[in-house]
Amino acid sequence: MNAVQQRDLGLEAIVSPPAAADKRQQAEETAAHFEQIFVQQMVQSMRSTIGEGEGLFGTDAGSGTYEDWFDMHLGQHLTESGGIGLARTLLKDWERRGWIEARAPERDTGAIDVHS
Repeated sequence: MNAVQQRDLGLEAIVSPPAAADKRQQAEETAAHFEQIFVQQMVQSMRSTIGEGEGLFGTDAGSGTYEDWFDMHLGQHLTESGGIGLARTLLKDWERRGWIEARAPERDTGAIDVHS
């Protein structure tokens, strides 16, 4: 099947490899998600060192659900506000191995950010 036949059948997206930008975006999302899960597990492990009934949510029915929710959202918040550097480290390693293209360095335009 040639390229024209693939295009006519709508198969070009399936047959052709993803563009480098798409691959980079997917890698960034994967690394960020991995970091979020890692931080969530770390928070959960730290919280488990607290004695039974001494935590934030007590021992009432449903306290386990609130603990899990807390761990998930704290992990999400920590990674969205800068994280622990795991996602950046993964991306740099994947760039070094040639699995994804390196991001072009950002240029300093000398503009002052008045929004921060």
